[in-house]
Amino acid sequence: MPTVGSRGLLPRDPGRLGGHRPGPVGRQARRSRSRRRRRGLLVGHGCGAVTVAQWAATWFDSRVVGGPLVAPADVEAPDTLSAIRSQAPLPSGRLPMRTHRVLSGDDPFLSLERGLRLAETWGGTVADVIPDGGHLATRDGHGPWAHVAALIERHAGTTPRTAEDHAPSAR
Repeated sequence: MPTVGSRGLLPRDPGRLGGHRPGPVGRQARRSRSRRRRRGLLVGHGCGAVTVAQWAATWFDSRVVGGPLVAPADVEAPDTLSAIRSQAPLPSGRLPMRTHRVLSGDDPFLSLERGLRLAETWGGTVADVIPDGGHLATRDGHGPWAHVAALIERHAGTTPRTAEDHAPSAR
């Protein structure tokens, strides 16, 4: 089975598609590389965690130092929802950035065993396993989650800012 980034499934260089001139994505990638080298984190939940892993496996940029991948969805499972199956395949090798996995013991979209295998395949650590966490979503009883904020802080060495931090103050 082809993996992300192999044999042109997803191009390694977003600026070069089949040897043609760079399109808008490639031009933006070039502009981004030429800008000041800021470092950042990517945080993903569910299919967002899969997207972060796929991006890291194909278009990794060293300015991204890593981040938590919370409850990644198993988009390759035979019984997965058809709406997310199109996001397959999952990366089949080590990711080039530090990641921490947060998994649940009863996630309907990823078995704990599969989550642990993905953590081993992708590298990084399993930061936490929540025994009865469901998909670690709001509907599973989770709201603002200080634990993920602590993981972000550990990665970045700083306290993460929220939308409230950027909101204009009332006068």
